[in-house]
Amino acid sequence: MSKPIHQEISFNTNPKRIYEALTNAKQFSELTGAPAKIDSVSGVSAGANPKINA
Repeated sequence: MSKPIHQEISFNTNPKRIYEALTNAKQFSELTGAPAKIDSVSGVSAGANPKINA
């Protein structure tokens, strides 16, 4: 059985900035260099069209 990989990274910024970078597609792409589709609705896949009952 292989050992799990554990990695920790420290960022020299505040938690709000980290949250924004992880929840904003443009900022995430700039941070990672990878394209991203991020939806602000919890539990919904990016590009999905959820029906929300009001």
